Amino acid sequence: MRQRKIRNLTPKQSRLWELEKFLLRMILLVAPVYIIITFGINMGSLQLEVARESEWVLGTMGFNATSYGAGIVIEFAGRAPFFFIISADCIGWKAMLFFAALLLAVQRRAWRPRVAGLAAGIAAIWLVNLFRVAAVVSVYYSYGPGAAALVHDYLWQTGMGIAALLLWVVWLRLSGKKLHNS
Repeated sequence: MRQRKIRNLTPKQSRLWELEKFLLRMILLVAPVYIIITFGINMGSLQLEVARESEWVLGTMGFNATSYGAGIVIEFAGRAPFFFIISADCIGWKAMLFFAALLLAVQRRAWRPRVAGLAAGIAAIWLVNLFRVAAVVSVYYSYGPGAAALVHDYLWQTGMGIAALLLWVVWLRLSGKKLHNS
């Protein structure tokens, strides 16, 4: 389908118009986040999977970790155990949807690179999220609960969004076109 061009726009105005269309598509594509939050869609199976995989990652790092459903207990020699729950907000779904919205909002891309980008990007965000869990546990072990809470609540909240944004930039470069041409 060929797009209709608005006549008599300067190149700068044309780029601004393209940006406005991109931002409108982003707003529409982020709507699922609000739907999931509003209706409280159950993420239980994903929480269980993140807990199971986090248990494995932490075990390979030398921690004595055991998952109980979506909860994980870490036993430390000579210290009180550390217990935490993988909540729905701790599975990286918002970063995944943000990445998908960014990727799908870009026009003039074939569907094959989009699908490949979505699959690779969501898998990468999943791995970043597992690293996030391991990093928070490592900070807890080394610096205590206050530092772990700070890292979890502030650093990684921003970090997941930045990871999604960086993966999108990588996808843009790999898919062969610059952002201002989209």
